[in-house]
Amino acid sequence: NGGYVYDYELLNLYRIKNKNVATEFISPSDISQSFANVSDEDLSKADLLLTLAGKILKPYLCRVLIKKFDPSNVPAIYTVSDSQWFNLSIGDIKNLTEGTNLGSILGNLFQTEESYEDYAILTFNFESELIKKLLESTDELLIQSAVEIIYAQAVLMSRKPMTPEEMKLLSKGMLALLKKSLT
Repeated sequence: NGGYVYDYELLNLYRIKNKNVATEFISPSDISQSFANVSDEDLSKADLLLTLAGKILKPYLCRVLIKKFDPSNVPAIYTVSDSQWFNLSIGDIKNLTEGTNLGSILGNLFQTEESYEDYAILTFNFESELIKKLLESTDELLIQSAVEIIYAQAVLMSRKPMTPEEMKLLSKGMLALLKKSLT
């Protein structure tokens, strides 16, 4: 179930309490690859959404896919590559040890350039009613605002701390949708 991607602690406790249940750890970067592909026809319907989302999210080192997964009430899942998790962890420790020898050593470990394959992935859920409605829309402003909000919501669900830029993106998307609904 894609809705439990980041609930490792919860699933681990469930496994401990229910010894007859088998669980398997999979890397967050493997998650989007395990979802069902959409047909070529459905992929062509998603062209505008994927093109706009790709442009919007590239500055956030995030690429986009569309797949089918459960639960259908989750419009998108954000997964971070292993190298990004490493950089986030090193960055947190580096900030805590700034000005010390350990801080400078960690600074040398920090990867500043990411390849496209190392980007985070926002996987839109083709089974989601919200995504289906977006696929029917040709209103680029509406799609852009929805992508900004869906991205921010998926980042929050992933439990990755939002950057100030991501918070601004969320605010921008929400304000644009509010303005649009009031006209």
